[in-house]
Amino acid sequence: MAISQNVRFSGFATPDDEFDHPAGASIARMLHAGLQDTKWTVTEFDNWRDCGWSLDCSRDNTRLQIAFSQMEEGQWMLQVAPTSNPGFLGRLFGGTVSAQPSETTELAKSIHSILNTSESFSDFMWTWDGFPEEVNSDTEPHPPKTQEG
Repeated sequence: MAISQNVRFSGFATPDDEFDHPAGASIARMLHAGLQDTKWTVTEFDNWRDCGWSLDCSRDNTRLQIAFSQMEEGQWMLQVAPTSNPGFLGRLFGGTVSAQPSETTELAKSIHSILNTSESFSDFMWTWDGFPEEVNSDTEPHPPKTQEG
């Protein structure tokens, strides 16, 4: 099953008045504000591993996390993933994934719309479960391809 939507994109985040480290707090603010107008409930953004930012999003029983970081000057990586994705033992003891691929795609599309509206960001490369490169990516998020032969 597909787990996460990942995107690389180019652009420069405006400096943030409150946080100068890590880079990208202004992007976190933009996503937080933009997602307020969607069906998602969004937490305040938080420093993610001291190298980026994260926001948790929920709706009904669905829980997703957005985490992103600057890879190098002007280059960003963002991931949308379930907050819980138990392995075999976790599932054996009743654990369930906190979001289905359709819900991950829906949130990724909202994020894409918010970032794409800003003239500061471009060159979006979206892919499922891997590092986005030109050969495996699309310019916008899509549902995962089925495994039909």
